[in-house]
Amino acid sequence: MKKITILVAILIAFGLSTQAQNNKEKTKHEKKEKFKEEKRENIDKGSGHAYGKEKGDLKGKEFGQKRAEDAKMKHEEHRKKLDKSVIEGERKAKEAREKIKVAKEKAEKDKREGSITDDEYRARKEKIEKAEKQTVELERKIEEAKKREQSIKTPELKIQKKELEEAKE
Repeated sequence: MKKITILVAILIAFGLSTQAQNNKEKTKHEKKEKFKEEKRENIDKGSGHAYGKEKGDLKGKEFGQKRAEDAKMKHEEHRKKLDKSVIEGERKAKEAREKIKVAKEKAEKDKREGSITDDEYRARKEKIEKAEKQTVELERKIEEAKKREQSIKTPELKIQKKELEEAKE
């Protein structure tokens, strides 16, 4: 009797584990099928990240021309932003240099007059030196931006010269 109950229990356990595995395989299979179905739907819709998936009314050459025009506009906007940031950075650097100069003179004057202690003078000097370092870093970044701007303009100038030469011929 015990053997039969043990045997029945083993068969039931084996049946349940087999059923669980089948359910697991079914869910995996269902997930794969669902994913494939969604993928087919997306392909049919024409949605995606690739260029040309959503052209609208444009076809072929028209679409290419529009993309080229968009790229040129984006490039021009980037150049304008770069020019603006360089000018703004130069203005800030100039103001900072002037403020540093005034702060140095005031600290020296206060030291000579004795209105501040040596410790206060050193603290002011440290703040001024820190501000000078930041200003130097800003000026370095401005120079890098100018070089980038020049490297952008150089190929454009070459293209313009080439076009002028072709127009003359």
